Amino acid sequence: MQFRFLGVSILILTSVLVAGIFIGIAECADSSILWTTNASGTAEVDQFSIGDTIYIKTSGSARLNNQKSKYMVYILAGNFLHEGVTNPPYPDLNSFPKPLNFVPFEIVTDNDGKLPNPLPIWSHATFGEFTVVLDYLGHYDGESFILDGAHRGSFDTAGNQADFRDDICSSADKLPSFHVVPEPATVLAGVMMFGAFASFLLIKRKNMFFK
Repeated sequence: MQFRFLGVSILILTSVLVAGIFIGIAECADSSILWTTNASGTAEVDQFSIGDTIYIKTSGSARLNNQKSKYMVYILAGNFLHEGVTNPPYPDLNSFPKPLNFVPFEIVTDNDGKLPNPLPIWSHATFGEFTVVLDYLGHYDGESFILDGAHRGSFDTAGNQADFRDDICSSADKLPSFHVVPEPATVLAGVMMFGAFASFLLIKRKNMFFK
């Protein structure tokens, strides 16, 4: 009985710990300019499940620029730490690893330089941690886009032509923009299997001990 109780305790404790890791920490209050979010766009989201679609939007009244502007969206694998780069040499965004199923693409803000609605940037997200970067390409002058050819494909944060890096929940620690993890149900199923197996081994050991 004592061994069986220990096995069940291991199962329950491990399940609770894993549930605490994967449940309830996906959304956070944030006042930054750029969010990663879900289709609802009601809060910044820093954690997604494998296969989810990742969205971005500007936060509240925040804007990327003071006019209609064009950006290239990059999703970089890992943590891209180059924040506040105002002097050359600027980091080459194309030299950093990206998810295999993602290709950088152009987006256009509204006339106020905002992304007011959730914009899908990556479907079928894969496991790992990633950083979202928007590379400024140019602005609209009322007739056509005036492009920023000099800094295209590089990261700099100077003036109205600044590029943007999404910081996870405005973290001062410069963490990646978001994490992609297995579905909680999948993880918990694995934990339950492990707990059941552990219980089986403990009971078997008990039976051998008392023979």
